[in-house]
Amino acid sequence: MEVDVMNQNKLLKALKNDIQGVSKENQRIDQNIKVVKCALTSKAREAMEYETKINKVGTENKEISAGVQAAQAGVQAAQDNLKTVKNDREAANKDLKIEKDERDC
Repeated sequence: MEVDVMNQNKLLKALKNDIQGVSKENQRIDQNIKVVKCALTSKAREAMEYETKINKVGTENKEISAGVQAAQAGVQAAQDNLKTVKNDREAANKDLKIEKDERDC
């Protein structure tokens, strides 16, 4: 009977040590979880900042694209005007030639 009590005491001490070890391990795990949460929060914040920068660049690209389109439209209008001037000049030259031919007759 006395041996059983001694064995039980040893078992209880061993269990107590095991529980203390598990408790310490749980504390280390909790600390690691906190570190990981902080790292994830930091990365999430960084991702949000990048998303904001990407959106800003996208907006700037749209504005640049609109400016390029406006410039292309301006170039096309200038080319159309140049063609009109050229046609008008050719018509005027034809008129002058006709007038000159009439005078020569």
